[in-house]
Amino acid sequence: MARSECAACRYVFSSLSSFDKHRTGSLSDKTRRCMTEEEMIKAEMVKNGKGIWATGEFDASVFGKKDEIEV
Repeated sequence: MARSECAACRYVFSSLSSFDKHRTGSLSDKTRRCMTEEEMIKAEMVKNGKGIWATGEFDASVFGKKDEIEV
């Protein structure tokens, strides 16, 4: 699994997309910054037991056993 660590806030993210999601503001307006933990939670991001942020909880229930999957 690829992980991304932010050099600015030092948080670790489960993927590049979750890393990108935690950055907010505009580069051109020089308002680009990291979201706070509260802002990430409001953006429906979650932090797992290892302290790694993700864009949402993995829901294993969406994957059935092979014999349960309809083709």
